[in-house]
Amino acid sequence: MFYPALGIILALVMIGVCVAIYKAFRIEHEVLVVAERRQRREEMARRIGKTVTVSRSTDISKRR
Repeated sequence: MFYPALGIILALVMIGVCVAIYKAFRIEHEVLVVAERRQRREEMARRIGKTVTVSRSTDISKRR
């Protein structure tokens, strides 16, 4: 025997599970994006720092 109310309850539970999974994946994605952006910023800062240091030491060498 099939109870229509049971079907509705199961459908609502499935929708709730889908929403919970979506939220969890979205949060995880945001964390990964933030980490990737931070890593890119740090790498860019390292590259810029190296070029500035090299160009400044070259300028100082030319002055002597």
